[in-house]
Amino acid sequence: MNNNPEESSPAERQESKEPMVGSASNEDHEVDIGLGSEAAAVRGLEAEVLKLTAERDDLKDRMLRAMAELDNYRKRIKKEMEHAHEKGVNDLALRMVEVLDNLDRALAQTREEERKSGLAQGVELVHWQFLDVLSKFEIVPMETAGKPFDPRFHHSLMEETSASVPPGTVLEELVRGFSMRGRLLRPAQVKVSTAAVKSAPGSRDESCESKPAAARHPAESDED
Repeated sequence: MNNNPEESSPAERQESKEPMVGSASNEDHEVDIGLGSEAAAVRGLEAEVLKLTAERDDLKDRMLRAMAELDNYRKRIKKEMEHAHEKGVNDLALRMVEVLDNLDRALAQTREEERKSGLAQGVELVHWQFLDVLSKFEIVPMETAGKPFDPRFHHSLMEETSASVPPGTVLEELVRGFSMRGRLLRPAQVKVSTAAVKSAPGSRDESCESKPAAARHPAESDED
């Protein structure tokens, strides 16, 4: 065997090169396997990220929907409670003005000489106190006599021909109307003037007669 590398034969030099080529191929194959494994892992992670993102978006959408439904529920309950409270206050106010109507009738039936008695003065005091309490809650009577008839605030019970005032004028307040906090609580029941009709000679004069009014109802109040 020739130990001098420079004097080695071509066959020997080829043999010494063959193992090195095989080793490089193995290393490339291992690198390819490693890169393939890493790519598969990356694809798996990407798929997991997409899945988790979709789940997150779904949960977020459901959460927003639930929050919107809860907000709508709160608003609806608040509105219903406010309506129920307002209706309860209106019902109570109407009952109170009905009591005031009875006090008005009692005072109207009291003769002048009886007004000096202790009982009549006591009723008048209660009447005044009642009006004062109502006014503190902004429940006040409406002025109607001498004003034009307004179907929003007046309910015509009777009509009477009159030449002294224009037609459609409130001649008399039969039952007082009330407002509460600037809104209609109860319409006034009134007598309304109509135009005087010239009667033919010899016929009965109806210019000062009263008659039931045609249906003239107030417009619905805001509370209804």
